[in-house]
Amino acid sequence: MNLYVFVLLALIFTILIEFIVYSLFIRKDYGKLFLYSVLINAFTNPLANLSSAYMNIFLIEFFVVIVEIFLIKSLFEIKYWKAILISLIANIISLVLGFFFFQFF
Repeated sequence: MNLYVFVLLALIFTILIEFIVYSLFIRKDYGKLFLYSVLINAFTNPLANLSSAYMNIFLIEFFVVIVEIFLIKSLFEIKYWKAILISLIANIISLVLGFFFFQFF
């Protein structure tokens, strides 16, 4: 699969998965949640996917979780503990599902 197609599919997949997680925790203004999912993942996902050729995936995910904690806290205007929980769960789910999904490509 072409690298650009892979990165685009991974981005779309991650946006949708993390939007679902955000929606489960923050049950209001779904349009805004989707927009924030796009913004957050448009920033972190391509960098993470392109870095995967050079760094350990768990180290990359650690940095993604840290960055997303601050983005989620700021954009959703929630407490840090909730941003930490959302970021951890969203990234674990998208990593695991993405791993299984992209095994077929």
